[in-house]
Amino acid sequence: MMNGALTIGTQDGANVEIGEYVGSDNIFTFGLTSEEVFTYQMRGDYRARDYYNNDRRLRNVMDLLVNQHFSGDDVEFKDIFYSLLYNNDEYFVLRDFDSYVSTQNKVNHTYQQQEQWLEKSIINIAHSGAFSSDRTIQEYADDIWKIRPITIPTHPIL
Repeated sequence: MMNGALTIGTQDGANVEIGEYVGSDNIFTFGLTSEEVFTYQMRGDYRARDYYNNDRRLRNVMDLLVNQHFSGDDVEFKDIFYSLLYNNDEYFVLRDFDSYVSTQNKVNHTYQQQEQWLEKSIINIAHSGAFSSDRTIQEYADDIWKIRPITIPTHPIL
């Protein structure tokens, strides 16, 4: 963000806060909201396999994880595949896939509009100060850790 990068991400965590600072037109978000995730979790009716079975594009991408497409540690890719399908995709990755593809298409289109892209980048840079590590650490100290700075007395060297 500080370097002009535009965020593309799910509608949770820091992305929500970034969107509040830069405006929804200057960030690319996709997928379920935190409230929608909570609703799925409460109802218990999310079935990852339904998304795999009903979206050819998603199925093609997922199948690349287990068909030796990637070189190297194919066990790791198979673990991802089985985790998403057999452990029911606890992070709703498959549910968000279609929204991600649609949003990525918006990113691609926006990038072709160089003036618009540049304007969004400058807006992100201008608002990036709110996300400094100093502010983040201070908020953690105040709100989570509940700690305050202490003064350590200094003694003159004898």
